Amino acid sequence: MSRGQVVFDGGTKQAIECYQRVAGAERFHEETRPALEQEPKKELNIDWLSMAGGGANELDEDQVSGRLATRISRFQWWVGGRASVSYIRDGECVAIAFELICDEDLLEPVVGYQVQDRFGTVVFGDNSITSQLNTAPLKCGRHFGHIELVWPLVAPGKYSLTIGIGKGIDAHKHVIECWAHNIIVFENAPSMLVHGIFNAQLTRLSFDNE
Repeated sequence: MSRGQVVFDGGTKQAIECYQRVAGAERFHEETRPALEQEPKKELNIDWLSMAGGGANELDEDQVSGRLATRISRFQWWVGGRASVSYIRDGECVAIAFELICDEDLLEPVVGYQVQDRFGTVVFGDNSITSQLNTAPLKCGRHFGHIELVWPLVAPGKYSLTIGIGKGIDAHKHVIECWAHNIIVFENAPSMLVHGIFNAQLTRLSFDNE
């Protein structure tokens, strides 16, 4: 339901995606793979020409939401330098390259992501403001962007990743230009036992006879 009207009737996953699109639009208008040896981080060589020529995953209209004056049109991803890998574990670097189409100048770009579990709960995420990564204004036209993050230690299972573009100077209250919903699905196999969604390590243990 949205504003007293039925906007979706279907499966749980699709309903969650529909809710995110509706909620994002309303905010705008109101304002098991086995453990691997750790490899040294490699400099990622992104073939931008290949991306522009079709060597990437194109997004359909129903995968994006927001104001869409700036929109994500295609993307590619790497895990530990390996392209299009769906299995992941903590400590591995996730790199995402994407193409942006700007119908107008984007003076204060905000780039972010969020990762959800299979129930649609946001487990973790960040954006360029809270990460203290400054970005220059983007002129009207086509641009290519690239973000990286290190996958944390979280419970095993499937997780979907959403990336977003906004404009503003506040980490929480900014205009949503484009959400690209659940564009990558990972199967997470953590390197150690996770007690819940994530671990908070004990820092002290003592008994009264010590």
